[in-house]
Amino acid sequence: MKRSTPHLLTLALGLAACAPNTAETGDIVVTDSDGESETDTGDAPETGYPTLTGPCLLDPKAPQRLVVTTTDFATGAVSVIDTATGSVSANVALGSVDALPFVRGEYVYLVHRFMIDALDVLDAGDTWGTLSQQAIETELAASANAHRLAFAEDDRAYLTLFGAPEIYAYSLADPTRPQRLPEETIDITPAADADGNPEASLAVVCGDHLFVSIGLLDEDALYAPTTDHDELLIIDRRTGALHDLDPGEDGVQSLPLLGRWARQWRLDPAAEDDTTLLVLTTGIERAALATGEVTWAVTPEQFASAGITDVMQPQAFALSEDGTIAYVAAYAAGFSSVSLYAIGLDGGVPEAPVQLRAGLSSVERVLERVGDELWYGDTTNGSIGVQALDLTADPPTPRFDPLLDVGLPPYSMIAIP
Repeated sequence: MKRSTPHLLTLALGLAACAPNTAETGDIVVTDSDGESETDTGDAPETGYPTLTGPCLLDPKAPQRLVVTTTDFATGAVSVIDTATGSVSANVALGSVDALPFVRGEYVYLVHRFMIDALDVLDAGDTWGTLSQQAIETELAASANAHRLAFAEDDRAYLTLFGAPEIYAYSLADPTRPQRLPEETIDITPAADADGNPEASLAVVCGDHLFVSIGLLDEDALYAPTTDHDELLIIDRRTGALHDLDPGEDGVQSLPLLGRWARQWRLDPAAEDDTTLLVLTTGIERAALATGEVTWAVTPEQFASAGITDVMQPQAFALSEDGTIAYVAAYAAGFSSVSLYAIGLDGGVPEAPVQLRAGLSSVERVLERVGDELWYGDTTNGSIGVQALDLTADPPTPRFDPLLDVGLPPYSMIAIP
């Protein structure tokens, strides 16, 4: 597939769970440490909304570097940017054609997604050595297609699988070598639609609870949505039980979002504590996880005023330090290019999206704010690299000419301390 058709690539990767899913609603077969198969019937659902026992662990504080996965869709690598100096350490580790980075402490974890199905641990210190690698395996689909890795304070990590109705638990007692805990595999088929897989994606740990976004797509109809909104599945980490918010209905009823395709979420900087998320869907939603209240911070109608009307157009977002402005990367109509916008939250200024840059190209989340700069990874032919926009200028001005060369074209990017 050519890089000159980024919209087709994004559709392929965004719906990359196109591997056959052989799961059927019911028990899950897991393999214990001795290689023996056993049936896990799961825990009975808990009824009602939970009481949160801790903050949501998301978005590292005081970032100073950017980790960029890069790819030409034949091979991949990892590069690192010092945001203060603009210096680039290119190709510090091997990547893949579909790798997402996550950070915890001194380590970066690479999740390799559709049909690659692997988890790597990198030393985020001076060496950037690869400390361990392991396969992500499932018997329920041709590809596990892991999507997100969420960390807890008690040395646990949780990996969502888009391709199978399971969530994997890992011990990080040794953070350099995550140990999968088959006995703690979470069966999420009770929250699924008719195809038996709820298509899990985003994940965050808030105290004793794990929140997971589910898409509820129909595999047998080319992953067409079965509802007009995504949902947040709530899981008690202590027992593995799912929370059923409406026991009178069949199956486990999750917390409904307002829009579809939950693409990315971040902590709300304006909230009083770290239990409120801002979620990019067909607008930007505020999900107060302590109460279960979900409202629009930016409505779909506001997006539509800038021509952002298709569910696949929103791509990534970042937030101002005070949480009053969102910076959004979104496809233009027809998916021919990507533009960057600024928009006020909750009716603030600017009320409609203001275009900051146009004619860009990207296929994943490559948008981060560090201090007073908005960083973006561009894959436009003839202008490939990473740029920083000075947000103190009106309009924001580019810091680098030419763009920072990170080796291969940038694919996904996160800010780390």
